Amino acid sequence: MRAADTGGSVAPRSRSAEPDTGTGRKAADRSLLLGGLSGSFDGVDNLVALITGANKGIGKEIARQLVDAGLTVYVGSRDAARGERAVEEIGGGTRLLVLDVTDDASIAAAARQAGTLDILVNNAGISGDDKTPDQEDAGTFRRIYETNVFGVVAVTNAFLPALRRSARPGS
Repeated sequence: MRAADTGGSVAPRSRSAEPDTGTGRKAADRSLLLGGLSGSFDGVDNLVALITGANKGIGKEIARQLVDAGLTVYVGSRDAARGERAVEEIGGGTRLLVLDVTDDASIAAAARQAGTLDILVNNAGISGDDKTPDQEDAGTFRRIYETNVFGVVAVTNAFLPALRRSARPGS
Protein backbone atom coordinates (compact mmCIF):
# COMPACT_ATOMS: atom_id res chain seq x y z
CA MET A 1 0.00 0.00 0.00
CA ARG A 2 1.16 3.49 -0.75
CA ALA A 3 0.02 6.79 0.63
CA ALA A 4 0.70 9.61 -1.76
CA ASP A 5 1.47 13.15 -0.69
CA THR A 6 2.38 15.58 -3.42
CA GLY A 7 3.14 18.32 -0.90
CA GLY A 8 0.83 20.83 -2.54
CA SER A 9 -0.15 21.74 -6.04
CA VAL A 10 1.79 20.50 -9.01
CA ALA A 11 2.38 22.73 -12.02
CA PRO A 12 1.24 21.24 -15.33
CA ARG A 13 4.04 19.97 -17.54
CA SER A 14 4.39 20.02 -21.26
CA ARG A 15 3.90 16.47 -22.49
CA SER A 16 6.02 17.01 -25.59
CA ALA A 17 9.14 17.89 -23.58
CA GLU A 18 9.20 14.68 -21.56
CA PRO A 19 10.91 11.42 -22.45
CA ASP A 20 8.79 8.51 -23.53
CA THR A 21 9.15 5.40 -21.36
CA GLY A 22 8.86 3.12 -24.38
CA THR A 23 5.39 1.99 -23.37
CA GLY A 24 3.56 4.93 -24.88
CA ARG A 25 3.37 6.67 -21.49
CA LYS A 26 5.63 9.48 -20.36
CA ALA A 27 7.75 8.90 -17.24
CA ALA A 28 6.63 12.14 -15.62
CA ASP A 29 2.97 11.35 -16.34
CA ARG A 30 3.33 8.06 -14.50
CA SER A 31 5.08 9.67 -11.53
CA LEU A 32 2.51 12.46 -11.28
CA LEU A 33 -0.38 10.01 -11.56
CA LEU A 34 0.96 7.87 -8.76
CA GLY A 35 1.12 10.80 -6.39
CA GLY A 36 4.44 12.31 -7.38
CA LEU A 37 6.23 9.63 -5.40
CA SER A 38 9.93 9.36 -6.00
CA GLY A 39 11.57 6.12 -7.06
CA SER A 40 11.10 3.67 -9.86
CA PHE A 41 7.69 2.61 -11.10
CA ASP A 42 9.03 -0.20 -13.26
CA GLY A 43 6.70 -3.15 -12.89
CA VAL A 44 3.67 -0.93 -12.31
CA ASP A 45 1.94 -2.98 -15.01
CA ASN A 46 1.68 -5.81 -12.48
CA LEU A 47 -0.08 -3.81 -9.76
CA VAL A 48 -3.72 -4.44 -8.90
CA ALA A 49 -5.97 -1.73 -7.44
CA LEU A 50 -9.51 -1.61 -6.09
CA ILE A 51 -11.41 1.67 -6.26
CA THR A 52 -14.72 1.73 -4.38
CA GLY A 53 -17.41 3.88 -5.93
CA ALA A 54 -15.62 3.74 -9.28
CA ASN A 55 -18.68 3.66 -11.50
CA LYS A 56 -18.85 7.48 -11.69
CA GLY A 57 -17.20 10.74 -10.76
CA ILE A 58 -13.80 10.90 -9.10
CA GLY A 59 -13.62 7.14 -8.58
CA LYS A 60 -14.16 6.47 -12.28
CA GLU A 61 -11.48 9.01 -13.20
CA ILE A 62 -9.02 7.47 -10.71
CA ALA A 63 -9.73 4.05 -12.23
CA ARG A 64 -9.22 5.40 -15.76
CA GLN A 65 -5.90 7.01 -14.87
CA LEU A 66 -4.60 3.92 -13.09
CA VAL A 67 -5.54 1.74 -16.07
CA ASP A 68 -3.79 4.24 -18.36
CA ALA A 69 -0.70 3.82 -16.16
CA GLY A 70 -0.81 0.05 -16.70
CA LEU A 71 -2.53 -1.20 -13.55
CA THR A 72 -5.27 -3.79 -13.35
CA VAL A 73 -8.22 -2.06 -11.65
CA TYR A 74 -11.27 -3.49 -9.94
CA VAL A 75 -14.14 -1.05 -10.44
CA GLY A 76 -16.07 -1.29 -7.17
CA SER A 77 -19.75 -0.53 -7.71
CA ARG A 78 -22.84 -1.40 -5.69
CA ASP A 79 -24.90 -1.38 -8.90
CA ALA A 80 -23.76 -4.10 -11.32
CA ALA A 81 -25.22 -2.44 -14.44
CA ARG A 82 -23.60 0.94 -13.72
CA GLY A 83 -20.34 -0.78 -12.84
CA GLU A 84 -20.37 -2.78 -16.07
CA ARG A 85 -20.94 0.41 -18.08
CA ALA A 86 -17.95 2.01 -16.33
CA VAL A 87 -15.78 -1.04 -17.09
CA GLU A 88 -16.79 -0.89 -20.76
CA GLU A 89 -16.13 2.87 -20.95
CA ILE A 90 -12.74 2.68 -19.23
CA GLY A 91 -11.61 -0.49 -21.01
CA GLY A 92 -8.07 -1.78 -20.59
CA GLY A 93 -7.40 -3.75 -17.46
CA THR A 94 -10.65 -3.03 -15.64
CA ARG A 95 -12.80 -5.62 -13.93
CA LEU A 96 -16.15 -5.22 -12.24
CA LEU A 97 -16.35 -5.96 -8.53
CA VAL A 98 -19.90 -5.59 -7.20
CA LEU A 99 -19.44 -4.05 -3.79
CA ASP A 100 -21.84 -2.22 -1.47
CA VAL A 101 -19.69 -0.73 1.29
CA THR A 102 -22.68 -0.68 3.67
CA ASP A 103 -23.45 -4.40 3.32
CA ASP A 104 -21.28 -6.90 5.22
CA ALA A 105 -22.25 -9.81 2.94
CA SER A 106 -21.41 -7.80 -0.18
CA ILE A 107 -18.05 -6.78 1.28
CA ALA A 108 -17.20 -10.36 2.24
CA ALA A 109 -18.19 -11.70 -1.20
CA ALA A 110 -16.07 -9.05 -2.93
CA ALA A 111 -13.07 -9.73 -0.66
CA ARG A 112 -13.24 -13.45 -1.51
CA GLN A 113 -12.83 -12.54 -5.19
CA ALA A 114 -9.63 -10.57 -4.66
CA GLY A 115 -6.48 -12.65 -4.77
CA THR A 116 -3.80 -10.03 -4.30
CA LEU A 117 -4.32 -6.31 -4.01
CA ASP A 118 -1.61 -3.65 -4.09
CA ILE A 119 -3.71 -0.50 -3.80
CA LEU A 120 -7.06 0.19 -2.13
CA VAL A 121 -8.80 3.51 -2.73
CA ASN A 122 -11.81 3.96 -0.44
CA ASN A 123 -13.63 6.42 -2.68
CA ALA A 124 -17.30 5.46 -2.23
CA GLY A 125 -19.17 8.16 -0.41
CA ILE A 126 -22.48 9.95 -0.13
CA SER A 127 -23.69 13.32 1.06
CA GLY A 128 -26.92 14.65 2.49
CA ASP A 129 -30.03 15.82 0.72
CA ASP A 130 -28.82 19.38 0.01
CA LYS A 131 -30.20 20.61 3.31
CA THR A 132 -28.42 22.44 6.10
CA PRO A 133 -27.46 20.20 9.02
CA ASP A 134 -30.22 21.62 11.23
CA GLN A 135 -32.78 20.52 8.61
CA GLU A 136 -31.46 16.97 8.16
CA ASP A 137 -32.96 14.08 10.07
CA ALA A 138 -30.93 11.59 12.08
CA GLY A 139 -31.54 8.84 9.50
CA THR A 140 -29.69 10.83 6.85
CA PHE A 141 -26.70 11.26 9.13
CA ARG A 142 -26.74 7.52 9.90
CA ARG A 143 -26.66 6.68 6.16
CA ILE A 144 -23.80 9.12 5.61
CA TYR A 145 -21.75 7.73 8.49
CA GLU A 146 -22.55 4.14 7.52
CA THR A 147 -21.12 4.76 4.06
CA ASN A 148 -18.38 7.33 4.63
CA VAL A 149 -16.97 6.12 7.94
CA PHE A 150 -18.01 2.59 8.83
CA GLY A 151 -17.89 1.48 5.18
CA VAL A 152 -14.25 2.55 4.92
CA VAL A 153 -13.36 0.58 8.05
CA ALA A 154 -15.27 -2.51 6.93
CA VAL A 155 -13.81 -2.52 3.40
CA THR A 156 -10.27 -1.88 4.63
CA ASN A 157 -10.47 -4.68 7.20
CA ALA A 158 -11.98 -7.12 4.68
CA PHE A 159 -9.29 -6.44 2.07
CA LEU A 160 -6.29 -6.38 4.43
CA PRO A 161 -5.46 -10.05 3.72
CA ALA A 162 -5.37 -9.33 -0.04
CA LEU A 163 -3.23 -6.22 0.57
CA ARG A 164 -0.86 -8.22 2.75
CA ARG A 165 -0.38 -10.71 -0.12
CA SER A 166 1.04 -7.91 -2.25
CA ALA A 167 4.59 -8.46 -3.49
CA ARG A 168 5.35 -4.95 -2.24
CA PRO A 169 3.36 -4.42 0.96
CA GLY A 170 3.88 -1.04 2.52
CA SER A 171 6.07 0.21 -0.31
